[in-house]
Amino acid sequence: MKIFTLFGAAFLLGTVLVVPHSAFAATRTWDGGGATNNWSDCINWSGDVCPGASDVATFNGASTKSVTLDANTTLQSLNINSGYTGTLTQAANLSLSLNFNHDTQDGSFLWSSGKLSFVGSSAAIWNLDTGDDYFGDVELNKNNGIPVTITSNDEVFVSGELRLTNGQIQTSLVGNAYSAAFNVQGDVIQSAGFDGINDDTTNYTHFVYVDFGNDAAVQTYTVNGGIGLWLRLDSVADSSDAIVFAAPGALTGVQATPGFTGSLPINNLNDYPITVWHWQQESGVYDASSQSSWSFSEFVVAPGASFVAPARVTAVLSGNYDWNVDGTQIFNDFVINKSNLGSIHLGLGEDTFVVLGDLELIDGGVWDGVLDVRGDITQAASYEGGAGVIQFGDDFVSQTYTVNGGGAQTLRFDSSADASDSLVFAAAGAGAVEITSGFSGTVPVLNPLDLTPSFWVWNQAAGTYDASAQSNWNIDALTISGGTFVAPDTTTAWRGASTWDVNGTQIFNNLVVRRDGLFRPVLLAGNDSLIVNGDLSLLDGRLEYQVANSTGSVRVRGDVVVGPLWDGGGVALRFIGNAAQTFDLTGATTLFDGDILINKAAGQVTLMSDLVMDYANSSTQDLTILAGTLDVDPVAHYSISLNGNWTNFGTFVAQAGTVHLIGGTQRILGTTTFYHLTKQTSVPATLVLAANRTQTVLGDLRFTGQSTGLLTVRSSSNGTQASLDAQGGRTLEYVRVRDNRNLNSTSMSCGIGCVDLGNNLGWVF
Repeated sequence: MKIFTLFGAAFLLGTVLVVPHSAFAATRTWDGGGATNNWSDCINWSGDVCPGASDVATFNGASTKSVTLDANTTLQSLNINSGYTGTLTQAANLSLSLNFNHDTQDGSFLWSSGKLSFVGSSAAIWNLDTGDDYFGDVELNKNNGIPVTITSNDEVFVSGELRLTNGQIQTSLVGNAYSAAFNVQGDVIQSAGFDGINDDTTNYTHFVYVDFGNDAAVQTYTVNGGIGLWLRLDSVADSSDAIVFAAPGALTGVQATPGFTGSLPINNLNDYPITVWHWQQESGVYDASSQSSWSFSEFVVAPGASFVAPARVTAVLSGNYDWNVDGTQIFNDFVINKSNLGSIHLGLGEDTFVVLGDLELIDGGVWDGVLDVRGDITQAASYEGGAGVIQFGDDFVSQTYTVNGGGAQTLRFDSSADASDSLVFAAAGAGAVEITSGFSGTVPVLNPLDLTPSFWVWNQAAGTYDASAQSNWNIDALTISGGTFVAPDTTTAWRGASTWDVNGTQIFNNLVVRRDGLFRPVLLAGNDSLIVNGDLSLLDGRLEYQVANSTGSVRVRGDVVVGPLWDGGGVALRFIGNAAQTFDLTGATTLFDGDILINKAAGQVTLMSDLVMDYANSSTQDLTILAGTLDVDPVAHYSISLNGNWTNFGTFVAQAGTVHLIGGTQRILGTTTFYHLTKQTSVPATLVLAANRTQTVLGDLRFTGQSTGLLTVRSSSNGTQASLDAQGGRTLEYVRVRDNRNLNSTSMSCGIGCVDLGNNLGWVF
């Protein structure tokens, strides 16, 4: 007897115990009261009534007399309960048909010359607890989709034929296992109505195997359609048996264990399409080169085994499965058509599949490994994509990857020959491009219809690509470590969190940041800077540095808009160029959490909304006017709230706006004319004014602390005065002042709580 150890997930057996028929079944118990051992001798049964088609035949301790099934019999269920120690023998050429259960807790079976059938519309349980039950012919012929549940770890010995006619089979959970097996000495016949193993097709945790008898007798598993069981070839003798496809059909699995040798005995003389959900070839060889089409959900060929592919192989079925060949596997045409986000894993990223013909990407994805394709590639709108790599063959045969929509699969250009190939966008869809240092020439990405391609990855180490004639690209992860990239009219930082590494600087025309969801950043690598010659739109997500203390920035020559879903980030924003620019945070929360620098040779930046630079999770943000002009708008007179330093060596047009200094220790550097200027605090804080510089306030000046938190106003150089010219109203309370000159003719009269720290002129304390 063979021993099998398999593992699976839990199955709730109780769901098959409640069926309509059982409510009307009578129980007939074997009491052995008759003169014979015959089943048909009704005196042997309780009430002297033989069990009928709607009854349950029960054997227990009431009688241990053996029984001979001497007539064709149909039952609702057969239960062999604890306490029965007799033997049940089936006479030759007779049949027992069950609608419901076959449950053995004790006793022995000798059904080797008859037939056992499971029929009807009720889910059935087949429990072989004794482990020494043998059958002649067995047939599974339940109504469509109705399962027979065979107890896990049980092995059914079939000396005759196994007929898989209709219905399904499954296993119950015992320990950690969901497995059972048929050990068949005769042939196996699978009909078109059989629905295979009742299981979640994304997991396949129910393993029901068919083993050919380990003898020299020639056996055949004939597929006449339908979905079959898991055929296991586990001995040298199995190479003389045969799996014959007499019609298009499927098997749940074919497994050639290390105990098998020789050629796998699969015959498909009429070249029908074959589907094997799980191909697990641990030994042996198989040559399918003369056949047209095979489909797999899982494909494993171990070292030492050999599989020669048919003309076309398709990866099918939902779920994520390994395609592991321990190195390289050659296919002709190859199709990825996994449903429900299913994917294939090519040897956990270590395998290469060589596709001599064409590759079709219809549904699902490839999540690792390499597909080395020598023909053309087409990508459908239903394709989801993955992180696996597709590369063109390193020859000078022109190949085309046509995107008809769908998600991306990484396409690698890695040789000079690839410049003669092409990635063509025939519809708006996603792609991913990796250009290695081995490539040279113009990157062959074509977008003749000026669609909006979406690149999950653009990774360029060599070559040249000019997208300036195109309108809009979406890019998730961007790396430009070599070569030349000329951006399209509008580039959108799109999708999830990823790094943009441009090896110094990269020029864009218009740049949009629209990440998909809360706090998904563009991580600016190193000290890189993005130069935007047009407009910058910050609509969703964040801009952050990949590493701390970066000197990188986003430098903009056009307008800047911050949208309502923008989550911020710490990247510095620089306004450059000669043109007039606007900075609009109207739709946002008026919050900006990076440094702002204005360094324009000419022209001005006009605020179109209030500006708040006080991001709670960051250090201070500075506002610097190095050259050029910042205007707070002559009509709206917008305010600026700043928690960092104010530096002005250009021009600040205050209009009638207010600058609020809301940080702890802050500096005002350069010379500025404010309209309203305020710094108010309830905790100790310091305002440092540039020595030998004058700050003018045309409107109200408000410097206030509290008794528990004084505000210190001092010069940037001890002993050297800074100057204030406050021409309007003044509110001065709880202020400590040092090294300050009041240039206005009206004295600076400090109210309650003020402290003279020395070297002040024009102040009254």
